[in-house]
Amino acid sequence: MSTPITTFLTWFHTLPPSHKIDIAALISFGTPGFAEINLSATDTIVQEFEKVILDHSTSDLKDVGAAVTLRSALDFFFITRGDREEWKENEALTRSLAEQTGSDTFQKLADEMPLRREQWLRTCALWEAFRDEHLTDQMLMAWSREQAAKRAGA
Repeated sequence: MSTPITTFLTWFHTLPPSHKIDIAALISFGTPGFAEINLSATDTIVQEFEKVILDHSTSDLKDVGAAVTLRSALDFFFITRGDREEWKENEALTRSLAEQTGSDTFQKLADEMPLRREQWLRTCALWEAFRDEHLTDQMLMAWSREQAAKRAGA
């Protein structure tokens, strides 16, 4: 049976590996309930993130609560990655730092930004479309009512 959380995880699995790691790490670091995730283990962070989400999704109400939490966290922490102008400003700042410091690290980051920008713009657009189709308050409420009706009819 499809739940808001399993639907979220299906969407999450379509993302590039680096985006899954970024999302799992930042939400795990900035959201209560994810303390048990080892943020230094990038090879397992995505699996640990998914496990915590599923472990917290033990009832219909908790499933909706987890979906609302994830929706809010993604919107808050990642929506600026969907802003082309923000990326351009960050790229200019990083290039300036590379020139000022002579740092190969800053130069490499600046050189990678156009590709990263396009990837994140795509991921953010996919997120917004997914969120607006599957995780609106109305959709979550309808799913909750459907589950309650099934229990009442059982």
